[in-house]
Amino acid sequence: MQIVIDIPDILYTKIQNGKTDKRTLETVILHGTPLPEGHGRIADMDAAIKCIEEVKGEDAIWAISLIEWACSKRTIIEADEGSEVEV
Repeated sequence: MQIVIDIPDILYTKIQNGKTDKRTLETVILHGTPLPEGHGRIADMDAAIKCIEEVKGEDAIWAISLIEWACSKRTIIEADEGSEVEV
């Protein structure tokens, strides 16, 4: 099983330094997001769209539409609101 967890940096540092108890680790895991069995690659689709937007012409429009459609179908993990897309 693969799980994605979102924790504050300070808690991550404490875990790395062995300064957390078993209960804290269990809580972090329980609040994680299990990835569906057999999931495919997890990619930054916003960055992919940004790359394609730089391409000109009708092919780019179709490619952007396809990626946006695919992104709308299933989001496993929501985007980090504080991050900016860098390519």
